[in-house]
Amino acid sequence: MKKGLLFLFFILFYIVSYSQIKVLSSSKKDISVYPLSYDSLENFKKEPKQYIGQTLFLIPKSESLRQYGYRNIYAHKNNKIWKTTGGYPYDSIASKSFIVLDVVKYDTTRLYSRDMLVLQNKENSDTMYFEFDPYYEHNFPFLVEGYYERLKKSFIGTKYVARKDNLYSNSPDSPMLDLEGNVINNKAGEIWTIEDVVLEDRYYNLNFIMINSQGKRFSTYLSDIERGHFYFYYPLAEANRLKSKYGQSLYLTALKGKAQIGMTKELAEFAWGKPEDVNRTTGSSSREQWVYEGGNYLYFTNGKLTSIQN
Repeated sequence: MKKGLLFLFFILFYIVSYSQIKVLSSSKKDISVYPLSYDSLENFKKEPKQYIGQTLFLIPKSESLRQYGYRNIYAHKNNKIWKTTGGYPYDSIASKSFIVLDVVKYDTTRLYSRDMLVLQNKENSDTMYFEFDPYYEHNFPFLVEGYYERLKKSFIGTKYVARKDNLYSNSPDSPMLDLEGNVINNKAGEIWTIEDVVLEDRYYNLNFIMINSQGKRFSTYLSDIERGHFYFYYPLAEANRLKSKYGQSLYLTALKGKAQIGMTKELAEFAWGKPEDVNRTTGSSSREQWVYEGGNYLYFTNGKLTSIQN
């Protein structure tokens, strides 16, 4: 249901391109992008000096949070860091791009001094500072533009196979919708290709835009694919390998998320995903209990599925 509701948020939005970063949006935003070499598929790094030379895009906030501005971002006035109470005014810096010039220590008189990223606004060359928190990623309000470019190069054009009918839909009341609000009657086994990487403009999370052979498009969470959470899709190349190895019938059963007695551990994992825990016993035979959330279990003897509990 949660996934179905996600698409309801998107039906009034269209994909609008501003240079290289794209926003799933109903209104234009001024976004300047300068692609840089970036050697990581991680946006957040705990070592602030790794950002030196990178360009950071300040991610907009959802409408209800804009009144609070941006915490830990400060102006440069009278040759010093100008810290003010409350957040930095939202409208003056949202959606702007900044070059990281340096990392400096702030308030070195304290036992634990803080790192500040020295930023230069690409639009007007103003110097600003960001108080860096190495512990919590949610306190990092930027999108590294080099990371965004690497995401596009790594994922655009890759193909995935749908693991179930209508993907996110759990009931007729929450159908799968395309970007224009039309119902998509997706079937398990259908091929979807990543067409683009965008920021959706409700909560400004990164999303993949996926397209099928009929030209239908929808938006999905980056984590569903980028972090290997193949609950709804599976890499086409790997799926084809499993189909060739185990045959069409068992492949389709597993593709739809159904475990079947006699399956190998590899095929069972394809069906149910990686277990949260594995309990093993040894003796005359090798036995394993795979533990899944919700009190679901798979039991294996000598590598073959012998019992299912759900």
